[in-house]
Amino acid sequence: SLVFNVSAFRPDVQCFSNLTQNAKALLIKPSWMRSKSDLEYLQQFTLRLKCFERYSMFVRRQLAEVLFYHSFEKGRVIIRQGDQGFNFYFILSGSVLIEVQQEDPQTGTKHSNIMGELGPGTSFGELA
Repeated sequence: SLVFNVSAFRPDVQCFSNLTQNAKALLIKPSWMRSKSDLEYLQQFTLRLKCFERYSMFVRRQLAEVLFYHSFEKGRVIIRQGDQGFNFYFILSGSVLIEVQQEDPQTGTKHSNIMGELGPGTSFGELA
C-alpha cells in the first residue's frame, strides 16, 4: 500500500535546508575541537531551525557540543531495522524512506514494505 505523508506538506515542520558555510564547517569539525565561540555560534544557529524549536536553550547548548553534519547519497541505508541506535538524525533537506522487513510465518519469506517517508524538519533514529 502507498503511504502519503500529510505532515510533509504542513508549513510548521519545514526546517532550514541551506546551511551556511560557517555552520557546515563547524558541524564537520570534530566536537572535541570546537571552541567556546564555535559552540555559541552553533547554539545561535539552532535558533533559526524549526526542527529545534521545542528544545530549551540548555538542550540546544548540549546539542551544539555533539551535533555533526553528514550527507548521504541517494539510496544509502542509514539505519537497519533492529540495529542498536547510536545517532539521532535531523533531516535538513532531502527525504528518507522508512522500510520495514517482515517475515511470512508460514513460508519464512521476507518482504520489504515502505511504511512512509520523512522530509525536512523531521527526525529519526531514536528507536533504531
